Amino acid sequence: MIIKNYFLTNETEVKNKKFNIYIGISVRNNYFSEEHIKRYLDWALENTNEKVAILIADEIQAINDEIFFNLSKDSAKKTAFKKGSQVKRLCEKIIAKYLQDIQKKIIIVRWKDVINSFDYKKNRCLIFDEFNTNILFRNYVLNYIKNLFSDKSFTLNELEKLSEYYLSELSVFLNGFIFENIHYNLLPYPAIGLFEFVCKLKKGLIFPELSKKLFIKTKTAYIEGYV
Repeated sequence: MIIKNYFLTNETEVKNKKFNIYIGISVRNNYFSEEHIKRYLDWALENTNEKVAILIADEIQAINDEIFFNLSKDSAKKTAFKKGSQVKRLCEKIIAKYLQDIQKKIIIVRWKDVINSFDYKKNRCLIFDEFNTNILFRNYVLNYIKNLFSDKSFTLNELEKLSEYYLSELSVFLNGFIFENIHYNLLPYPAIGLFEFVCKLKKGLIFPELSKKLFIKTKTAYIEGYV
């Protein structure tokens, strides 16, 4: 994997296996081909502490699909779940090619598996409340989305809907997640995305009042990496 940037960590910590790594897969991101997922897994297996998780961001994709594909809420949910199931089958196919001992170190997690924790719910509530009450934070998020999709135009209602995706994603990024008693806390991804924003927020460099309220219990880190 070609690493462009480390966020809240460094090469030494990663090589010393200080983290349990999770690979986040956006179900409509064509970058996550079978070959690319395999390469991310190979890298993660070499550098993780205990296990590697593949996090399939399926349920959350329904938010974007309502806007980009003009789907009803129910249709978007069904479509996102179907896409998630397709990705899950692809990942199972990839994992099956590893030796049995290696297979035991890899788990597949879907979005619904990581959003019921106390810290996720608490941070999501705080973040959405900030979005609804702090005009500066609100504008920051909306402008982020506008810049992300600079080739498209949206109504204010559409931007607000799309913000739900990124605020929910942010709520996971803050702490990573715990699954079967293992804390997954390092995310490599082929884009900077929200990483810079998350780092500044965690350090209190932006929106310090929100930063003080957030429930951040352990070290989490991020890598901009390409395969």
